Amino acid sequence: MCCRTPLKGQVAYRDSLRKVFKGEQNPDKKSHLLLNICANYATNSLFDSARMVADEGIRMTEGTSFQGTYASFFYDKGVTYLMQGINGLALENILKNLKIQERIHDSSSIASAYNMIGIIYQRMKEPDKAVVALRKGIQLAPSSEHVEQFMDYFGNIASVFMEQGQYDSALVNLNKSLQLSLTHHSKKKTAISYQNIGDVLIRQKKFKEALVYTKRSIALTEESGENYGTAQLYMNMGLISRGLKDNKKALEFMDKALKIEEEGRSIDELRQIYEALADICQEEHDFTNAYKYHLLFTQFKDSIFNRENLNTLSDLKAAYEIDKREEEMKRKEKDEMLIQNAEEHRQALIYRGLSAGGVMVGILALFLYRSYRTKKKANTVITVQRAEIELKNETLSQVHKEISDSIQYAQRIQQAILPPMEMIRKSLPSSFIYFQPKDVVSGDFYFFHRLNEEEMILAACDCTGHGVPGAFMSMIGSEQLSKIISDRKVTRPGDIMNDLHNGVRKRLRQDTNDSRDGMDVALLKLNTRTGNLEFSGANRPLWIYRSETKALEEIKADKRPIGGLEHRLGMTFTNHELRLAKGDRLYMFSDGFADQFGGEKSKKMMIRNFRKLLLGLMHLPMEEQEHTLRRKFAAWKGKLEQIDDVLIVGIQL
Repeated sequence: MCCRTPLKGQVAYRDSLRKVFKGEQNPDKKSHLLLNICANYATNSLFDSARMVADEGIRMTEGTSFQGTYASFFYDKGVTYLMQGINGLALENILKNLKIQERIHDSSSIASAYNMIGIIYQRMKEPDKAVVALRKGIQLAPSSEHVEQFMDYFGNIASVFMEQGQYDSALVNLNKSLQLSLTHHSKKKTAISYQNIGDVLIRQKKFKEALVYTKRSIALTEESGENYGTAQLYMNMGLISRGLKDNKKALEFMDKALKIEEEGRSIDELRQIYEALADICQEEHDFTNAYKYHLLFTQFKDSIFNRENLNTLSDLKAAYEIDKREEEMKRKEKDEMLIQNAEEHRQALIYRGLSAGGVMVGILALFLYRSYRTKKKANTVITVQRAEIELKNETLSQVHKEISDSIQYAQRIQQAILPPMEMIRKSLPSSFIYFQPKDVVSGDFYFFHRLNEEEMILAACDCTGHGVPGAFMSMIGSEQLSKIISDRKVTRPGDIMNDLHNGVRKRLRQDTNDSRDGMDVALLKLNTRTGNLEFSGANRPLWIYRSETKALEEIKADKRPIGGLEHRLGMTFTNHELRLAKGDRLYMFSDGFADQFGGEKSKKMMIRNFRKLLLGLMHLPMEEQEHTLRRKFAAWKGKLEQIDDVLIVGIQL
């Protein structure tokens, strides 16, 4: 695969163009040099610089005889906006280009403008208008002179059909473009046609066929020395690899595509890449990156640029259509002005003959008219303010929807991380997990891993914060526990906690920043046959209800969290070893239940009252204990807001 021209070389080339430009005296040649400089900036994704040069060219050629060049600056400016997804401004500049080209009767440039308008309509999700504009471009293009234009038009029409799901129609037009490119030996256009056919085949899930065409496109792209569509080709290879069940290769190709597009900042392609990466990471159970890429995808989806563009599109179109009738309207205005002047002269003669009483009536009429105008102006202000409020409400509603969609997606990821209760009950039939997040997603989470038929590891974790920040921490914690136990085969609770502490600190780079984020954890290892129990806690204890003594015993935790700023050499978490009897019950929990405000005085429940409540439930089976705890929590909270996530894990041996 080919690469971009080195940046150093591009800067040197632009500098040489600028030097020639400064020394050039011929106005026509100077304007064409500016077009080349503008194109160079745009090719290297320096869109703001490209538009500054285009504006310089517009000022230079406005009112001159170089109207074709004047129009070209508007065209190039419109293309830079299109590349950034600013479709409204793209359309505005292409329409200005079209107006000038129609005035000078440049049929080839008119056809190019309609082609670009078709592309913009496609981006604006108006496929019918896009096809009309593209077909008009085909009708107007001089067939004998501009074969490459026809290749583009057929390819663009195919793109519209593809987005509508009309894949057969898309392939018909793509094959027309391909035949033209093969006939005229255009490697670049042939490569693009192969790439586009590969796109359609990917959507049809014909991945093996798509691979053939995409590889042909890559080979021709490298052979021609062009870098056009390199990111899209990598992305297509990623989609094909995913379709062929090779997610490792898919991620490699997507990462390459992302590196290119993060330089170019093409909104549409970045959005597609982030969406694909989120889906692949979710399939690979890499939920942290899946959530990260989904958030990035959401930021680019329905961007502010596109929302503004949708609002301005109809106005721009109307402005162009009205402008064609401007001269006729001006003539009508002159006629109306003559009539108005005659009428004013007639009224002046009448007013001179008015009596004193008539003058008073006139004054009264003037007063009423001014009152009417004042009221009308006030009503106009109110109408404008109401429209602004409605627009802001609509924007807020859209932002709220996007945030809600992201959080709902995060909830699905978090639920996928948490082990199903059915799996836990296969090893621990008499058990419950009371899990009630404060928000849609939670900073509390539980972890379960079965070592063998008799032994298992279970943890209750309370991360810093709740909601989305807490959910991020919970994914880090779950990921670290899986690596420690499943990959590194560490099973002693104290050792697991030591590794977890170091892993969280390393993951959050807490040796080099002031981050205090972390988690409180209660973690146990239980042998259900022998009753052997090992426990280690970070700020969270273990409660054991002994069936023989009817007492609730507390195994204290170490007074330090997992993660955070504390990192003293030689400090380790305590590993407690105990023996349980049949019927003993174990409880691990976060602080959400005990810290909840409620009751008659709206005070915290406190740990001692939570302990009394739990002791009062020991006559109930474990499943009924969970139902009762839920009811008691709801009754205690009443109409007050839940202040934290709630997690209680109960096990009976």
